[in-house]
Amino acid sequence: MDGSSNSILPPPQYARTSLPREPRGPRWWRRLAAARYAKLLLFVFLPTLLCAVYMFGFASDQYESEARFVIYTSQGPAMQMGGISQMLGLGGGNEGSSETFSVIDYMQSHDAVNALQKQLNLVSMFRRPGADPLFRLWWSNPSAETLLAYYERMVTITYREESGITELDVKAFRPQDAYLIANSLLSMGEDQVNAFNARLTADTVKVAQDEVNLAEARTESAETDLTSFRLQHQNIDPALSGTATMTLIAQLNAQIAQDQAQLAQMQGYLSPDSQQAVTLRNRIKALRDQIQSQTAALTGANGGALAPELPEYQVLEMKLQFAQQSYTSAENALVAANENAMKQQLFLIRVVSPSLPQEALYPKRFEIVLTVLVGLLVTYGIVWLLIAGVREHAA
Repeated sequence: MDGSSNSILPPPQYARTSLPREPRGPRWWRRLAAARYAKLLLFVFLPTLLCAVYMFGFASDQYESEARFVIYTSQGPAMQMGGISQMLGLGGGNEGSSETFSVIDYMQSHDAVNALQKQLNLVSMFRRPGADPLFRLWWSNPSAETLLAYYERMVTITYREESGITELDVKAFRPQDAYLIANSLLSMGEDQVNAFNARLTADTVKVAQDEVNLAEARTESAETDLTSFRLQHQNIDPALSGTATMTLIAQLNAQIAQDQAQLAQMQGYLSPDSQQAVTLRNRIKALRDQIQSQTAALTGANGGALAPELPEYQVLEMKLQFAQQSYTSAENALVAANENAMKQQLFLIRVVSPSLPQEALYPKRFEIVLTVLVGLLVTYGIVWLLIAGVREHAA
């Protein structure tokens, strides 16, 4: 019994001893800090270093040619008032501002790019040998949209409302290229302004000139009709002839009245068959015959009567006078239209001519590297804060 009871005794228990542990906090923090610095180095400083190496080691110099111009009218430069004056419509010096914007739009359009491509071969200028791949035009045969988009990166046009001056800045990989592009753009802008002037003259003066031509044709037609009438009737002025005839008839009637009075007076002491009485009676008869003849010339039915000719002649003369007055008015309107067109003429004035660059101003290497560094730091900080917030909520 005792032997069996001793055989089932539990094994002796040995005391466990534990070594002192090293605090976990500092090691965990060092691992976290090391990982954080590695990420910061990988996602921030390494891209910034690569950007700096490319900017200072591979990026090509870009030269900028600057020019300034203003669209000028006879009233002054085309400009717009700013602030409250513009809101209230009090700006009075904006004649031609729409034309200024039209010139700017033209310089930034496909038409300007195509013209420059034909004149200067823009593609070859934007793909000069030695130009770095990041800033150069990548395609040797780009589409119109691609070329325009790259062109807008290299050509900047800014309109200053406070002064009405337009600033033109052109960048290129060679100084001569920037100068040629800027100078060609200004020349094309001048051509565009000349086209505006020609269109304005055509629109303003053409209507007045058409009226002059129409009035001149009417005057010539009226003169032709009046000349034909005079040749047909053998009478220069039927109205004047009728007036002369009526004056003559009046004079004849006065002479008849005088002779009749003398005859009545002579009958008191002379015989009716006396020579003097017979002469007076014959004279009175001749005067009456002449009056009858002149009256027939006015109102007779023959072809030479003045009365039927007079209305037609008066109508023709009235038409001629009206045509001449219309022609005079049209001439005056044409003169006024020409003066108005001259007042509205536009001029592109080169305030600052394109410059030939002497020093490369682009790319702004320090600014680009600093912008990349600050941008990456801000982005990294935002991402780190988001991740820390997620971990804290998850814990």
